[in-house]
Amino acid sequence: MSGLYDVAVLGATPAGYAAAHWLASKRCNVILIDAPRQLVECPLADWVPREFFRLAGLPKSLAKTSGAAEF
Repeated sequence: MSGLYDVAVLGATPAGYAAAHWLASKRCNVILIDAPRQLVECPLADWVPREFFRLAGLPKSLAKTSGAAEF
C-alpha cells in the first residue's frame, strides 16, 4: 500500500462505515478517520462555507466557538 488514498471518510459512524464500505466495493482506496474522543477545536472548521452554520439543528454558537471565518 502506498499510503495515499482515493477518499477519506471523516467520522467512524454507521454512515461513515457504510460510505467507506460502499466506496471500497467500487475499488476506491479508502481511509476512515474517527473524531477525537475529547472536544477539540476542529482544524477543518475554517473550510466550511457560511451556509453550513445555518443548517437546522446546529448550535447557533458553532461558528463562533469553532473559530470559523466566513467565506
